[in-house]
Amino acid sequence: MKLKNNFKLNTNIPASAQSDIAFLLIIFFIVTAIFFERTGIIFKLPEKSGKTLKLTAREFIEIKAYNDFLIINKEKIDYSEIYVVLEAMKRATKRNIAIVYFSDDLKYEKFINIFQAVKKAGDIKISIKPLDKK
Repeated sequence: MKLKNNFKLNTNIPASAQSDIAFLLIIFFIVTAIFFERTGIIFKLPEKSGKTLKLTAREFIEIKAYNDFLIINKEKIDYSEIYVVLEAMKRATKRNIAIVYFSDDLKYEKFINIFQAVKKAGDIKISIKPLDKK
């Protein structure tokens, strides 16, 4: 006598649990993710009632920025030297105000390099102005 197997194998996977697992994974990664705070250039604009200062050439550092080089107080330097020169000028002359003149075609990377060097040099206030076209 032969016995008949009357059972069928169920091969379906329930899809309702997959959406729950995906939702829980999304929540897990959001909670455990590390968000980086981007640092940027902080500008402090003058107040409306701010007074205008008149400075002589001996009271500030003049930086003229071009793509290939810089001119700091009529001295031509390379971008790699900017921090050293600014730090030396700041210590020697006690100047803490810099005016950055930039050319129209100055690359953004060069502009940021100047600001990073000034920030690293310490307490220097910056004013920016485009170079006069000649």
